[in-house]
Amino acid sequence: MNIMVNVIDRYDLIERDFGIIGGINQIEAQERMDKKGFTWINIPESEKPEEIDSRIKRFLIFLGENHTDSTVLVSTHADVVKSFHRLLNGITVENSMIIEVKNSEPHYFSL
Repeated sequence: MNIMVNVIDRYDLIERDFGIIGGINQIEAQERMDKKGFTWINIPESEKPEEIDSRIKRFLIFLGENHTDSTVLVSTHADVVKSFHRLLNGITVENSMIIEVKNSEPHYFSL
């Protein structure tokens, strides 16, 4: 059985810029956030959830214009998956932050 797969590399799907907690593990990041009094939503110098949503909106427009009759597999990062939940399922920023996205875990969306 031969399956045709088109791979599309999109900058829109890169991981979130985590600002001052970029490059450290999640435990250290949480400790720093607790100590400095900020959350995953308002990390200083980071990309805000609304900015991620803007990138993902561009990607969704691309899909709508180029892949309307296709099933598309997207491989990306947790905060981008949370953006899909916000944009396609109407979830708030606050509620999206509590969604657990495990490595390689599928999340299904319809346009």
